[in-house]
Amino acid sequence: LTVVSGSEVRTIAFAAAAPGRRIRLEPAPSEPTALAVWLRDRIRAGGGCAAVVCNTVGRAQEIYEACRQLMPEDAEDGAGVVDLLHSRFPFEEREAREQRTLKRFGKPGEAPRPVTAVLVATQIIEQSLDIDFDLMVSELPPIDLLFQRAGRLHRHERGRRPTGEMPTLGLIETPLTAEGAPSFPRGHTMVYEEHVLLRTWIALRGRSELRIPEEIRSSIEAVYAD
Repeated sequence: LTVVSGSEVRTIAFAAAAPGRRIRLEPAPSEPTALAVWLRDRIRAGGGCAAVVCNTVGRAQEIYEACRQLMPEDAEDGAGVVDLLHSRFPFEEREAREQRTLKRFGKPGEAPRPVTAVLVATQIIEQSLDIDFDLMVSELPPIDLLFQRAGRLHRHERGRRPTGEMPTLGLIETPLTAEGAPSFPRGHTMVYEEHVLLRTWIALRGRSELRIPEEIRSSIEAVYAD
């Protein structure tokens, strides 16, 4: 905390209010049907609510269709809910979907939580909605936005998590060239600067976990430093 007055500037250091936590990183397949199988296998046994965060609307639509085909809804036990949320819906439709999302994945006690559910969305769930998931899958964004997305993992106190006590973030694999360099889809580089995506990919290569908040500053500096 930096305090500036008329006569001095001083800095006060203090411990974070909340304890740090670890997030497990796992590779997740890029092909929509394979990704839907990856998700289904992780929430089918004990249940759980998962989010897939995509960098483009087109990718979100593809993955949503694959999940919907693989996980049909069972109205009797509340399992198999699959929904789609992105910014291209007409205003009234988007508002209805956001309210439905808040009802399903918002704060505990406000509404019954589905037994199993998948929300396929774009970046609009990074900040604007106070929602919480047991499991998350994400396409590769810039490192600061990855931490922002991870903030929707185990966000609220819920007791036992059906997918395990350690939050898991599946990182959708980026295609590689013959030389082993990442080949980012064109849609992704229209949303994010390719150089930043490359440096993020390098910063995360070989990592099996994220430590929050200890690694936030060093990771962001590694990507954005001159």
